[in-house]
Amino acid sequence: MSKNVNYFKNCPVCGFNEFISVLNNKWKNSSYNKCLKCSLIFQNPQESIIKTKSRYNENYFKYELENQHNFFNLIKKTMDDFDILNILPEGASVLEIGSATGLFLKYMNENKFDAVGLEICRQSADYGKKNHKVNILNKTLEECKFKKNSFDFIHFSHLIEHLNDPINFLKIVNDIAKPESLIMITTPNSSGLFARIFKENWRCIVDDHLFIFNKKSLKILFKKTNFKISKIRSWGSIPKGKTLNIIKKISDHFVKLTNTGDVVCFLLKKC
Repeated sequence: MSKNVNYFKNCPVCGFNEFISVLNNKWKNSSYNKCLKCSLIFQNPQESIIKTKSRYNENYFKYELENQHNFFNLIKKTMDDFDILNILPEGASVLEIGSATGLFLKYMNENKFDAVGLEICRQSADYGKKNHKVNILNKTLEECKFKKNSFDFIHFSHLIEHLNDPINFLKIVNDIAKPESLIMITTPNSSGLFARIFKENWRCIVDDHLFIFNKKSLKILFKKTNFKISKIRSWGSIPKGKTLNIIKKISDHFVKLTNTGDVVCFLLKKC
């Protein structure tokens, strides 16, 4: 067994020992399996943290820089849906994990919160510190060793699907969150309508997604790591430019109304 590859004999979320190969016509190199109990889709074998870190280089920085405003606007819409700014206590301590260029941190600081971010891409972290004047640490969560009960609000968007060990990660998040804190997690949703329609051509399947969650597997994951669900929102259908605007508008409205979009966001509290 290579030290740079991890093999799973059991589902990494529910522990079930039966899974099938899926998405193997277009995504052979990713070796995706699907758990027959919780329907989690995951790469097996899976790259190690060493290879995962190597992805966050200059090319990743350029991609984040080009898309920073689009990504931030999506985060802000979700924040508004949950009314986060009005729920948080005055001067709340905020942690964002996967801060990219730091626009979210800048926004939170402008709203009088005390925000710190983590970003493993050095170039992105340096850009955020220089251009947005925000506090970004070029470290993983595991490397930071934050004290228990440190944060009122913890946010990470499109991050958990890239992690090598999401259970351990969420246990640390639970440990550093204050008793009355809120945790907002956004990730692709394989139980969404268009994931089922497009199958292997679904836009959220990419080689660097080690896990592709659905609402069922996420609920199991959150229960295992001592979180309770406060609210759920889902959105996203046909990508812009792939159909007529009126069809996209109708499909976007439908998946948001039915919580069956390409993306799902959970607002959590500690148990």
